[in-house]
Amino acid sequence: MTHHVVMKILAIKELNEKYDVKLEKITCTSEVGNGVIADVYVEDRKLAIECETMLGVAPAPLLKIFDSVRKYIEDKQRLSKPVEEIWVIARNWPAILHLGDLFWAESILKKELKQYNKKVKFFAPEIHRKSLQPIEDIVRALWSMQAKPTAT
Repeated sequence: MTHHVVMKILAIKELNEKYDVKLEKITCTSEVGNGVIADVYVEDRKLAIECETMLGVAPAPLLKIFDSVRKYIEDKQRLSKPVEEIWVIARNWPAILHLGDLFWAESILKKELKQYNKKVKFFAPEIHRKSLQPIEDIVRALWSMQAKPTAT
């Protein structure tokens, strides 16, 4: 099973278990407009999810993420289904390697999408809980660990 498919399954699990979205309301590889495909889509929540492995997009994996999010705002005429929120799920190891860049990209895209009344949130899989962890929470946890004095 590819990493991309596994991330889709994890997104569906998260939507169903944490957000109480019925499985029949979730579609995969869903066309939400002319040439605009969401990896996972929930029309009731106006939510599109992009699963990014960040593999094979060197030297600039972040450009692919920016493109994946901006496709929902660049040409409003292209969208035939509502999208007000976009989740980006980045694969574990690339998310760790690019954590600072992902945190930065999320903040830039939040500001950009705000003018279109859209939201964006970045996640990474949390292996032990088999759930999604917001990138913001990972960064916050690392900052708090750094702030604690170490025993000598």
